[in-house]
Amino acid sequence: MDQATPHSDASPCAFDQGNVHNKIGMLTRQLHDSLRELGYADRLRGATEELPDAQTAFRTLRV
Repeated sequence: MDQATPHSDASPCAFDQGNVHNKIGMLTRQLHDSLRELGYADRLRGATEELPDAQTAFRTLRV
Protein backbone atom coordinates (compact mmCIF):
# COMPACT_ATOMS: atom_id res chain seq x y z
CA MET A 1 0.00 0.00 0.00
CA ASP A 2 1.23 3.50 -0.83
CA GLN A 3 2.48 5.42 2.20
CA ALA A 4 0.26 8.40 1.39
CA THR A 5 -2.87 6.22 1.38
CA PRO A 6 -4.50 5.73 4.79
CA HIS A 7 -5.12 2.22 6.00
CA SER A 8 -8.70 1.05 5.62
CA ASP A 9 -9.23 1.07 9.40
CA ALA A 10 -7.94 4.66 9.77
CA SER A 11 -10.33 7.58 9.86
CA PRO A 12 -9.68 10.55 7.53
CA CYS A 13 -8.56 12.62 10.54
CA ALA A 14 -6.01 9.99 11.59
CA PHE A 15 -3.22 11.48 9.46
CA ASP A 16 -0.24 12.72 11.40
CA GLN A 17 0.12 16.36 10.35
CA GLY A 18 3.89 16.26 10.76
CA ASN A 19 4.07 13.23 8.48
CA VAL A 20 1.92 14.96 5.86
CA HIS A 21 4.13 18.05 5.91
CA ASN A 22 7.22 15.86 5.69
CA LYS A 23 5.78 14.01 2.68
CA ILE A 24 4.87 17.30 0.95
CA GLY A 25 8.41 18.54 1.54
CA MET A 26 9.90 15.37 0.07
CA LEU A 27 7.64 15.57 -3.00
CA THR A 28 8.50 19.24 -3.49
CA ARG A 29 12.22 18.45 -3.33
CA GLN A 30 11.77 15.60 -5.87
CA LEU A 31 9.86 17.93 -8.21
CA HIS A 32 12.50 20.65 -7.89
CA ASP A 33 15.34 18.21 -8.54
CA SER A 34 13.54 16.66 -11.52
CA LEU A 35 12.80 20.05 -13.10
CA ARG A 36 16.43 21.07 -12.67
CA GLU A 37 17.73 17.80 -14.14
CA LEU A 38 15.41 18.15 -17.14
CA GLY A 39 16.50 21.75 -17.70
CA TYR A 40 13.13 23.32 -16.94
CA ALA A 41 14.05 25.12 -13.69
CA ASP A 42 15.76 28.06 -15.41
CA ARG A 43 12.93 28.46 -17.92
CA LEU A 44 10.32 28.44 -15.16
CA ARG A 45 12.33 30.93 -13.12
CA GLY A 46 12.47 33.22 -16.15
CA ALA A 47 8.74 32.87 -16.74
CA THR A 48 7.87 33.79 -13.16
CA GLU A 49 10.01 36.92 -13.39
CA GLU A 50 7.81 38.11 -16.27
CA LEU A 51 4.64 37.87 -14.18
CA PRO A 52 3.53 40.98 -12.31
CA ASP A 53 3.90 40.89 -8.56
CA ALA A 54 0.81 40.77 -6.34
CA GLN A 55 0.98 44.44 -5.32
CA THR A 56 1.11 45.61 -8.93
CA ALA A 57 -1.82 43.38 -9.83
CA PHE A 58 -3.79 44.64 -6.82
CA ARG A 59 -3.15 48.28 -7.72
CA THR A 60 -4.33 47.58 -11.26
CA LEU A 61 -7.57 46.05 -9.96
CA ARG A 62 -8.25 48.96 -7.61
CA VAL A 63 -8.01 51.60 -10.35
